[in-house]
Amino acid sequence: MSGSQIRPFLAGTNYKEGLHVLDPASVWAVLGPRLDLPDRVALGDSVIRTPRFPGNLGTPSGVQLATPEALGRIAHTKGRPGRRLLIEALPLLRDGAVSAPETHLRLAIVDAGMPEPELDVDVYDCMGRFLGCSELAYPEFKIALEYEGDHHRTKTRQWNRDLEKYEDYKRVDWEVIRVTKWLLYSRRKKLLTQVRDALARRGWRG
Repeated sequence: MSGSQIRPFLAGTNYKEGLHVLDPASVWAVLGPRLDLPDRVALGDSVIRTPRFPGNLGTPSGVQLATPEALGRIAHTKGRPGRRLLIEALPLLRDGAVSAPETHLRLAIVDAGMPEPELDVDVYDCMGRFLGCSELAYPEFKIALEYEGDHHRTKTRQWNRDLEKYEDYKRVDWEVIRVTKWLLYSRRKKLLTQVRDALARRGWRG
């Protein structure tokens, strides 16, 4: 465990259970400069994410911990340690990422010169029936990228739901790229080739 001090004008606080604690935007501003760019962006994504009910026309199920505008204001505060690093991350932040690997995958795809995928995308059939929600997707090309944490393998109910969802996607001509931790972090080149090939098959001419 380590601690640090910060000048009061550089931090906002909330009062929780008898204690003054940093507000979410300030947490990002304090921790962000200590992280590499992908993790700095992932932390920011988690702060600005709007929780919602999948398949319900984007109806929110909660509120953002902080708005992108709040992060922008706090990043540009003069005298802030790591100000340049925070400002560097701002244009890369997106609402919709549920986990850090999703952000890492999005950034890796863009860094490889491919179009940026959309986040938290609902998929429907031609009758308007909800088929599923995908972490990242290219609706134009009908490609979904599914990041599968280990619970997708170890939880029987989740495994069966995934199989049903992917069959439904296939029925409406969506292609699914299943992404694991191993592929993303140990076989990234292979994964990015999969994404590029899928885009090419679906008509991307990048």
